[in-house]
Order: sequence, then structure tokens, then C-alpha cells
Amino acid sequence: MSAPPEVPATAAVATAPEVVVQPYRPGVAELLRESWRQRALIPRIGIRATVKGYSSTRLGRTWLVLRPTLSIFAMSLLFGAVLDAPSNGVPYAIFLLAGMLGWMSFERFVFWATRSFNVYRRLAANLRFPLLLVPTASAIPAGIELCVIAGLLFLTALIFWITDGTLYLQFGPDLLLAAAGLALGVGLAWGLGLWLSVLNAMARDVRLTLRYVLMVWMYVTPVIYPISALPAGWRFLGTINPVAAPVELIKEGLIGAGAVDLDALLVSVGVTLIACVSGLWFFARVAPIAVGAAPEDDEDDDEEEEEQPARRR
Repeated sequence: MSAPPEVPATAAVATAPEVVVQPYRPGVAELLRESWRQRALIPRIGIRATVKGYSSTRLGRTWLVLRPTLSIFAMSLLFGAVLDAPSNGVPYAIFLLAGMLGWMSFERFVFWATRSFNVYRRLAANLRFPLLLVPTASAIPAGIELCVIAGLLFLTALIFWITDGTLYLQFGPDLLLAAAGLALGVGLAWGLGLWLSVLNAMARDVRLTLRYVLMVWMYVTPVIYPISALPAGWRFLGTINPVAAPVELIKEGLIGAGAVDLDALLVSVGVTLIACVSGLWFFARVAPIAVGAAPEDDEDDDEEEEEQPARRR
């Protein structure tokens, strides 16, 4: 009987199928569906960011109240008592608190969203975790700080009511204007946060630059002064500035000291829509790739980048 023909060694080994690994890039609709299914995680993620931000300070969560209180007191003393800034017929402390409530509905959300991927790098690296929840959960720490400012506003108004006999806060249908301003400010911040959270994950220079941009942005927004105090040649800033309309809506709704311009409102709504739509598109395409490059925040960075006033242990 003849021996079977020899089989070449290369033919004896089965050829393994080629495996191609492609980055996960969900579409905008899929991104929104995944995030909606896991929306219950948002409070837990946001509260953890707040706790971590104050975990290494001696006073802990006391800084949630102490920091804005000291800041508002210093600004009220400087601009109200020393510089005698106009306040449209209401006490300057109340005017300032109402303006800061409008500004912080935008600024704090943007701040927390920008650094969100650095705080949650390990969590976001999980392929099963909806990435959109990470910047969206920034609404929780920002909302906590807003509640503190709102509490200071009501407490200050109560003190003036007892001493002057005048209640400077409005309670009625005008509050709908304040709610609309708050929603518009948060919507604009969310759209910008989608861009900045991804860009900051790729380069931490973004949040260091943002810190100064927001500082200048606040001073060109009618927060510490009424928009009528601007010279005639600078009034256009109140129209092209997309944060001006939310701030004015909140001041008008709460204390009746705002000036809501239709053109400024349309600009703000338009910019908000553009920021949200383009932010979702950019986030869906780039975030799954950028998240792996995001370095995790160290607790030692909190003082520099969150401007913590307390010393570390």
C-alpha cells in the first residue's frame, strides 16, 4: 500500500480570520438612547464629583457655602459700596446675587463639564458606559452651587424685607422668565461643555485657558452692572453676548431689574441650538477616541484649577 502524499506544513495550519478593531463611534441617536437608558446614574456621578472636589480640605463641604458667600460679600463691597455701581432701584447686594445666579447657571456647568473626563477617566474608559453622561452629570455639582446662591439671595431679600419693609423678590408669573433664563443658560453651557470636555481630554491647556476666558466673559456680561450702564457704543455687547439674555431674564423674573431685548434673546437661542447640535455631532465622533488619552485629575490639582481657598492637609 502506497504512503499518503505529504502535506506541506503551511497548509496544515488553518488560516486565522483577520480581525479588524475599529473605534466605537455611535451615532447621535444611539448616543442619546444609551444615555437615556442609563440616566439614573447622573445624580451618583455628579455627587461624587462634588465630594471629590472638597475631600482634601479641612472644612470639607462647608466651602460649598463659605466660598460663594465670601466672594459675593467682596464683590458687593467693592462694586456696591466703593464704586457705587447702579442697580436699577434695588439694593446692590440683591441685584448682584440675581445677576450671579444667572451667570453661574452657565459658568459653573461649563467649568465642571470641561474637566469631567479628567475626573472620570477610569469610569469613561469602560466601553459599556454611555460617555454622554459624564459631561451631563456636571449639572449636579453646578446645581448644588446654584442652590447656595439662590439661598443667599432669598436670605438677603428676607433681611431687607425685615429692615426696610420692602420685599424685592417677585412671586408670580414673572418667575417663568427666570425659569426660561435658567434653562437657556444651562442649555448653552451643556452645548459648549460637549465641545470643551472632549478638547480638554486631549489637551489640559483648555481648562487653564478657559479659567481666564470666563473671567473676562463675566465682566462683559451685565452681571455686576445693568446693561443700561454700558456706553451707547458698547451696547452691542448685550446683543451679541449669548449669556446676556439668560442673565437679564433671571434678573427680570426675580427682582424686576432686567432688560430683556428681543434681538439678544434670539441670538442666545440661536447660539444655544448651534452649540448643542454641533456639540452632539462632535462628541459622538471624537469622544470615544479622546477619552483614552485623558489623564486623571490628581487631588493636588484641585487647588490650582478649582481655585480652592483652603489649604491641603
